[in-house]
Amino acid sequence: MPFSTIQVAVYTQRHHSSAIQQFCAFMAQWWQYVMRYQLLAIALTSFSAVAANADEREVFFERHIRPLLIEKCVACHGPDKQEGDLRLDSRDQMLTGTAEVAALVNRKQVADSRLLQVILYSDDDAQMPPKAKLDEPEIETVRRWIRDGAHWPETMDFGKAKAIDAESWKKHWAFQPIADPTPPAGASQSTHPVDAFIERRLRNQSMNPSPQADGRTLVRRMSVAIIGLPPDAKDLDEVAALGDPRQLNVWLDDYADRLLATPQFGERWGRYWLDVARYADTKGYVFTASREYKEAWRFREWVIRSLNSDMPYNEFLIRQLAGDRLPDNQDPQQLAAMGFLTLGRRFLNKTPDIIDDRIDVVSRGTMGLTVTCARCHDHKSDPIPMADYYSLYGVFDSSHEPQDEPSPLRLVDREQPREPVIFIRGSAGNRGARVSRHFLTALSKGEPEAFTDGSGRLELAKKIASPDNPLTARVAVNRIWLRLFGTGLVDSPSDFGVRTPPPSHPELLDHLATFFIRNNWSRKAVIRHILTSQTWRRSSAPRPDITDADPENRLMARMSRRRLNFEAFRDALLTVSGNLDQNVGGTSFDITKMPFARRRTVYARIDRQNLPGTFRTFDFANPDNHVSQRFETTVPQQALFQLNNPFVIEQAESIATQFTRNSISQPDAIISELFIRILQRRPTKHEVTTATSFLTATAELIPTTNGGVGWHYGWGEIDSEKTKILRYEPMPVWHENRWGGSDKLPDQKLGWCSLNREGGHTGRDLQHCPIRRWIADRDCSIRIRSLLGHPTAQGDGVHGHVLFHDRSLGTSHVHDRSTALSTEEFTIRAGEPIDFVADCGASESHDSFTWNITIEQSVNGQQVRTWDSKAEFSSEAATSRLGAVAQLAQTLMLANEFMFVD
Repeated sequence: MPFSTIQVAVYTQRHHSSAIQQFCAFMAQWWQYVMRYQLLAIALTSFSAVAANADEREVFFERHIRPLLIEKCVACHGPDKQEGDLRLDSRDQMLTGTAEVAALVNRKQVADSRLLQVILYSDDDAQMPPKAKLDEPEIETVRRWIRDGAHWPETMDFGKAKAIDAESWKKHWAFQPIADPTPPAGASQSTHPVDAFIERRLRNQSMNPSPQADGRTLVRRMSVAIIGLPPDAKDLDEVAALGDPRQLNVWLDDYADRLLATPQFGERWGRYWLDVARYADTKGYVFTASREYKEAWRFREWVIRSLNSDMPYNEFLIRQLAGDRLPDNQDPQQLAAMGFLTLGRRFLNKTPDIIDDRIDVVSRGTMGLTVTCARCHDHKSDPIPMADYYSLYGVFDSSHEPQDEPSPLRLVDREQPREPVIFIRGSAGNRGARVSRHFLTALSKGEPEAFTDGSGRLELAKKIASPDNPLTARVAVNRIWLRLFGTGLVDSPSDFGVRTPPPSHPELLDHLATFFIRNNWSRKAVIRHILTSQTWRRSSAPRPDITDADPENRLMARMSRRRLNFEAFRDALLTVSGNLDQNVGGTSFDITKMPFARRRTVYARIDRQNLPGTFRTFDFANPDNHVSQRFETTVPQQALFQLNNPFVIEQAESIATQFTRNSISQPDAIISELFIRILQRRPTKHEVTTATSFLTATAELIPTTNGGVGWHYGWGEIDSEKTKILRYEPMPVWHENRWGGSDKLPDQKLGWCSLNREGGHTGRDLQHCPIRRWIADRDCSIRIRSLLGHPTAQGDGVHGHVLFHDRSLGTSHVHDRSTALSTEEFTIRAGEPIDFVADCGASESHDSFTWNITIEQSVNGQQVRTWDSKAEFSSEAATSRLGAVAQLAQTLMLANEFMFVD
């Protein structure tokens, strides 16, 4: 486990020198700095997570649990028949029990739930349902439901729902036509419409808005908001030179335009839509069939490209629902848009569940309506009868996925549309009345007209994307507001139904929706419109004077403080370490595998069946479901990741290595450069003092190196002159007493490139060389003795190089022989590396080599140690201890100042 800053602090409690006491005092102060606002973050995020959970759990019940019980259980344990006096359509009997029957669900001890026990089909127990065991994903669905609290809405019996008042729902705010309200006049100097609507409510509550934030804060806030990356240093320097607030605001307006024009905008905002679209690279559990979606990444590519080109939002929606019906329907790049429909979970290839998932992503994703709650009964609160649900079911049942070109992501209409019928209680085997394929009744004028153009998908898409639809534009701009402020004007971004309270600022929502439509459905225009307001540019400093009156900051007197989401956090680590690869587009990569990819996190591979724990730790969207707003939690695993994860350690080490290469060695210079690079500001005098004490004290325990001292095993690239390391990466896998790219040779990426106790094997070119690295543990003098060998007459031999500070200390070519490759004594500083590099020459065939290396180390003329590459070869890479500079870099990355936007 890496030797983190906190572990060092614990270790030093066993020592008593004044330097150690200084170190401990520093760590105590620094940990307070890191954890500042943490309790506040917990308090703020826990409420929103619970509220969001309740919403999601109800949708989960309606989509997964209720249909499963109806299909498998209610026929024998329902209103018509009660075998064993059990009713599985009864909330009371399932959750609390009755006088005759104990509760079937134990929400505290999941394994003790009788419902779960009988569906597991144990040999010594009852087995339900009796005809056949549930599929494993269905069992896991029940287990997850119980584990998450067995949420069961307090409704009437299955298959029934209370009648919706035919008139009252028509008064609901979300179903009213979008208005064009006039911004109110006020006392503020701002003439911005957003400010006018916000400040009117503040005046009504006798509140004053906070002042504008400082320039540095706004530059960081704007950069993170638009492109999801820390700002460039030159932009921070420019804004620091502006004294006049008017100059600052003009500069910020121009800065917003520059950021919106970058390709990184699409990467940041595209990820939000991928959450909505429940994007994943895999299908989930599908028995023995391939779990991979062919070319799923092309949908992500299309989303990013569409955002960067500012494709009108109405066209953006139509292409995702009916791209196969548009003029360019043979263009695979455009057809990739239909991954919005086709990249969902496959539900063991059960058609009713696949279609249900598509209805959900379309209805909640575009209009904020929970249409799938009408699968088994009329919607219990919204004006959505089962007939509407099955009308949409018919639309998607009349479409299929062809296996031919030009795109594996597309849908096409069947030759003959399928006329839908209502499935009574949601059971496909219990068919009821026939219905037409049509749009939602509540959003139609009178009785909805039947779709007549093929499946009806194109007609459906046009109805959704119509400016006359009161929901689509409102939902879209509310989500934009959510991304920019952390909370939407409407609390539930994917449920605008009757139970949803009015927006905090109804006229502002309509103003933004109208602005959106009039500006050709341009998302960039709405984003810029909001960013140029004083409301968005206000300080986020706490306001004790208004906390009691507006604890959740719904009135927007100030900006809310926000934490970086997972993607922005990981990308920020790569940015400050200088390792971020900003190439746009391409296939997905595994975020957890070493050597760690340096691309933006939006390109991470999403395996919906085996989502890495890191994603879950940092509240990543569940790819099984449409997600419009992620939970925000504060849990210990997040801190443990920051302290001990090899990816974080690698970034800290990378910074320290760059300091060594650039000869930055004085504590003041190190501290200043670290603060400027990571926190993007200069340290205060107090921070310099405490950080200097830290570096001094740590040096007594751990040499000031860029990582673990001693032997490292890696691969990398050398220049054509063979004097300089252009890239170094640790070998990712130890297997059968060797380091390599994987447990197989040749590896797909590194080929035969590997290292073992005796030597190793070269890679295929100068970009894939095995590198045995030694890092000095102290300032010293060393003498290298080594013997390089190539044991066969076959092939063309091996070239060996000893490299130090971008120069060669010796090089040799061996073919069917051995030769000494040694140096005279020279000095080296703590943390500096010596690299022993082998390259293949013209061919890697028969390029196994031996290379025994000893390093004689002395200090002040006295020999202190001899290092031996063969005797000390190990499966443990020498990364067990972080040097002082790397630890200080990691500590700054732990700080809330780094983790939070403001």
